[in-house]
Amino acid sequence: MFREVKTYQTSRTRLKIFFIMLLVVISMAGATALLPDEKNTEPDHGEAPVIAELLGSEAASQMATLPGYDLEIFDLSLPEEHQVGELVESQIPVNEEMLPPGIPIQECLAATIYDENDKAWKPIPFLVDAESKNVTFFIDRSARLAITYFPGERSAIKDRLPEFDGLGGTFFNEEKEIQWTNGWDILNLHYGLAEASVGILSGIPDKEAVARVELLLSEVDAVLADAVSVKDSPEMELRFAAAEKLDAAVLALKQELNKEYVITVELDFYDKVNDLALTKASLRNRQGEITQSMSFDANGQAIFALTLFEFLKTGGPTEVAVLVPAHPGYKEFKATLSYRLTSPQISLRARYLTPSQKR
Repeated sequence: MFREVKTYQTSRTRLKIFFIMLLVVISMAGATALLPDEKNTEPDHGEAPVIAELLGSEAASQMATLPGYDLEIFDLSLPEEHQVGELVESQIPVNEEMLPPGIPIQECLAATIYDENDKAWKPIPFLVDAESKNVTFFIDRSARLAITYFPGERSAIKDRLPEFDGLGGTFFNEEKEIQWTNGWDILNLHYGLAEASVGILSGIPDKEAVARVELLLSEVDAVLADAVSVKDSPEMELRFAAAEKLDAAVLALKQELNKEYVITVELDFYDKVNDLALTKASLRNRQGEITQSMSFDANGQAIFALTLFEFLKTGGPTEVAVLVPAHPGYKEFKATLSYRLTSPQISLRARYLTPSQKR
């Protein structure tokens, strides 16, 4: 696959990039994010461009897959005359074959950079031009970059927040002046947590988990206030320091929401059941909706794993409905077990084969 990568750097663009970088990070935490008019985001061709060279032959890209995401990877090398710390604006055309139909382009992708130290993909500021179908991003060094394609809208993500996912600048513009009150609201909208209000969060019995999330939300708010206070400062170091602190606060919030809880349900006397494949254990939320369901395994266990994010998104399931169908010598068995998110490992027992189940 051959792709054309355009990279520019001008004095006007450099100032604009600093502004965009701060706004993109602020948008992740929940500020009013107003980007410059998209008509002014084109590079200034009045000055000689600085061109980033693709490593390897031609403009070849590589495809890779993370759980639930596809990456188109490019290795870019900045020229020798590039000064350390200078930002360079680059454009990569979108691979339209990777776009799901009927979904706005900015909802389907993100720009990422590979961190050699952490061996992980991390978000970088980017813009999406829906008309030209280009992704514009910003780098200050030779690096391995990728456009990350989501299989659908981010709001369809069910169980885990992608830590590498930043918010594209064009998601926020002057036509969509949305007021964010805190980091919670931005996650609600961007990742489809419409039902996961702070009310649900406050209803989680694990008070330590609630306290951690509330503390992280407060940290996002505090760092956001600092970032907003210096966003117009001529001291670029102050703006970058504020952006980095804000990015770290939002990442910590995501990591907390990605913490996993494992719920193990054991069925007493499971060896007396003729066909365990016909049994069922189901997580049920407070509205009575089934959010996960499975049969008991050969060891008489049903093991559910869900993140705090998934718990919130599915309406706070705190019950397990157990069903063992009637079979020769035994009546149908039903039970409802309740649990609380009090620890990462939760054990429940369904007391099957009491005298009332025997025919």
